[in-house]
Amino acid sequence: NGKLSDAQADVQKTTGLTKKEVDELTKSYGLFKSRTSRINLLALSEEAGRLGITGLKNIKDFTQTLDLLKVSLGDELSDEQIREVGKITAVYKTADKTGRDLAESTKSVASAINELGASGATNAPFLVDFAKRTGGLADVADIAETDMLGLAAAFDELGQSQEISATATNKTIISMGKNTSKFADLAGMSVGKFSKLLKED
Repeated sequence: NGKLSDAQADVQKTTGLTKKEVDELTKSYGLFKSRTSRINLLALSEEAGRLGITGLKNIKDFTQTLDLLKVSLGDELSDEQIREVGKITAVYKTADKTGRDLAESTKSVASAINELGASGATNAPFLVDFAKRTGGLADVADIAETDMLGLAAAFDELGQSQEISATATNKTIISMGKNTSKFADLAGMSVGKFSKLLKED
């Protein structure tokens, strides 16, 4: 199968796995209890390589995590958005902050999206898009991706668009850093207390 061979070659390129290891990976995907084709599973493995995930087990775990999200929210999230979940985990540096590997960290982010999305009140694509748009600043401001997903859910329930919500959030984070005294005043706090809150909470 030409397409399967191409998909395997792509995985080899991004992950650094040997041909034998990729063959082993492909065979293991045949045993997955999943509706996802092996070619699509290999595309997720290719993404793992792009994110710097190494080692056969880690790549397999990462792929399985994103596939579970695809199975549970595949009717809502596109393949591209499923892959974005892995990127969000990397941008928010979830693995570094929690001490877990990227596959495990992606699982916790996917789980949060799944939980919020399954609640019925929140649109999963909104969550992914919002987290992606706010990731850079959220990392600088040391805001966890789960907190940002919660904020995204609140905006979605209020009927706001993800673009406007994310832009407003980014602007607010920047303003809080630049105009600390103004925001401290609005919060009814001293500048010292407010600055400490920004740094520690």
